[in-house]
Order: sequence, then C-alpha cells, then structure tokens
Amino acid sequence: MPGSLQECKFAQRMIMKQIARMTFGSHLYGTNTPASDRDFKGVHLPSAREMLLHQTQGSFSERTKEDRTAKNTADDIDFESFALHKWFGMLAKGDANALEMLFAPRDALLFWSEEWLAIQERRDRFVSLSFVEGFVSYMKRQAAKYGIKGSRMGTVRAALALIDGWISVYGKERKLVFFQEAIEAFSEANAHSGIISIKHPNGPEQLHWEVVGRKFPLGVHVGEVRRVLQSVFDNYGARTRAAEQSDGVDWKAMSHAIRVGGQALELMREGTLTFPRADPEAPRWRERVLRLRLAGQPLGHRPGGRRQPSPQEGGRPHRRVLEQGRPVPVPGLPGGAHGPALLLGRLTSP
Repeated sequence: MPGSLQECKFAQRMIMKQIARMTFGSHLYGTNTPASDRDFKGVHLPSAREMLLHQTQGSFSERTKEDRTAKNTADDIDFESFALHKWFGMLAKGDANALEMLFAPRDALLFWSEEWLAIQERRDRFVSLSFVEGFVSYMKRQAAKYGIKGSRMGTVRAALALIDGWISVYGKERKLVFFQEAIEAFSEANAHSGIISIKHPNGPEQLHWEVVGRKFPLGVHVGEVRRVLQSVFDNYGARTRAAEQSDGVDWKAMSHAIRVGGQALELMREGTLTFPRADPEAPRWRERVLRLRLAGQPLGHRPGGRRQPSPQEGGRPHRRVLEQGRPVPVPGLPGGAHGPALLLGRLTSP
C-alpha cells in the first residue's frame, strides 16, 4: 500500500545483521498531518567482509521521491539505516536522532533484535544531562537554517531581476564593473550581497560581487553571472520557496525547534523521552507544533521567555543522569566500556 516500508528500495538491501528498524519523524512524534511523508530509521551491523576490508559505510539511505526540489507528500518514503558503530558514535555525542531512536517505543518498531532490546533495557546508561546541549544546538539550527535559505533565495531573485534590467538595455556582454555603483546600492538594500576584495596569489587584489556566497570578478560578463545565479535559484527546494513567501521563515523548521524544546525539558527533568509525549504539557506542545506546521501561525509568545525549571522542578529527576552528567559506564566491563563492548558477544555469535 502507499506509504508502506516495502516500497522503499532499501528494505530489500541485503544486510548481514539488522539490529532494528522503526517508524520515525512526525509519525513517531504524533505531529503528523494527512500530507506527512513516511520516515523510517534503522541500525545494522555491516557484513564481516566490509569490516575486514575496512569498507564499511556509516549509513545507507533511500527515498522514493526522485525530484529533490519538490515538496514531500504522503506517498513519499525516506529511509536511513546507520551502521552500529556510527549510531553509537552519534549517541555518544548526544545526537538528537540517535537519542530519539534509543527511546522509540515498542509499537514504533517494525523490526527488533535481541541486541536492540538489550540496548534499550540499558538505555539509562547511555544518557547524559549534557545531551541537552545537543538538543539546544538542534533547535537553533532548525530555527535558522531554512529561514536563512528563504532570505538568500529572495536576494538571488532580486539580483536576477536587476541583471535582467541591465541585459535588456546593454546586452549580455557588458562587464560587471560598468554597474559597480548599482551593485553597491543593491548590496545596501539586500542581505547576502556585497562587493569584496580578494587578493590573488599571482596578482593584485580584485573586486568581486558576492551573492549568497558566489563570488564574481567585476571583469566578468553579466550574462555569465546571470547563468550561475539562475542555476542557484533553480536548485532551491519547495521548503525554501515557501520560506521566502513567509518573510524568510520556514514554519515547519520552527515547529521542529518547538518540538525539540519540549523533548529537552523532558530529558532534563526525567532522563527519558516518550513518544508521543504523554506528560501534562504534551497537548499544549503538540498544538503549538501542529499550528506551525499547518498554518505558520505565530506562537503568540516566546517559549524561552520564561525561566526554565531546574532538573529538580516539575518532575522526578533521573538519578543516573543527574549524578553523573555524562555517559554512565557499564559495570563490570574493562575500561568502563559502553555499548559496543556490551553487545560484542551477542553480535559475533553465530
């Protein structure tokens, strides 16, 4: 059926040892809409041949959508599976995706092995209060990433319109230096644009027009500049285009930031993550996220405007997390080894 994992090409890929496969994204968070695509994540052990030849890849990914610039639909599937060592490395750094996979509930698992159950049974040993910093970093990236792209796209659109005006009067062969004053005025009014000086190894400094990171010497023809910027513009995806129409803000990205903020609070207070969130604040957070995803409506106030409670406030603190503030070593293993050593016997057994 549409949206089933069997339609994903990666589901047929031969993997020597599959550890886990699960529903991910909005269907895991409980924030999916009728138009939401299907996301899946997995963990696998590379084959013995790959490991012996040092040819292991950190991850594999497949998606059913061929046009990367088109907006995802309910029929689209994204699947990504991480090699076990890669996933543990992500987890050690407090990666939000790895943590969400660690706490995925049983009803979200499409496949699980004894090894995965062993990991989840001991998941408190792999969690640190410092991981909240990773959630905060993720929140900041989501709040800024596509908003910046939206404003950058607006600058490219304006630059193309400016160049088209020049070409209509002077043709494509006129050099940028002829329009230097116009470029300076344009850069005053538009972000992501400016005239910069670059010193070349075998010559003097040259002035360049920089547009969203692309640098054009003032001696280049305007027709060439237009060709490059048109290619940049065409490669922007549907989300970036939507962000441009919303004053540079991608409301879906903002909804992710709000969702992760709630997860950070839960991790800080309880040392765990639940999907969908089941605490008393969950309906309020979910309503905020869906409001942003569906309509791009403002929140009305800043979630960070109030003082955040300490880990001891508003819930039972997780003892291991608060005592250690770092990953807790597995007792009885040499050198305080963590997950990989814990599973070595299981994973190498016939």
